[in-house]
Amino acid sequence: MDNLKNILNIQKFIYLIESQYTRPELNVIDVAKQMFMSERQFRRKLTALLGETPADYLRNYRLEKAAERIKNGASINEVAF
Repeated sequence: MDNLKNILNIQKFIYLIESQYTRPELNVIDVAKQMFMSERQFRRKLTALLGETPADYLRNYRLEKAAERIKNGASINEVAF
């Protein structure tokens, strides 16, 4: 049961990141609130499950998406804003 709960938490976290990563003001505190967890509990749990902090995951996700857009012909100025 715990494994299922962990999987659902990861899926919800990834969904929240994928659907909101373009919002510059999005941060770990906002995502933790949306997952109904304290920031500390959220950071601890996701770090244990993913092997990186939620902030690192969000930053890396944004960088991957930016690299994809540049690879597909978007200018750096378009990607930066």
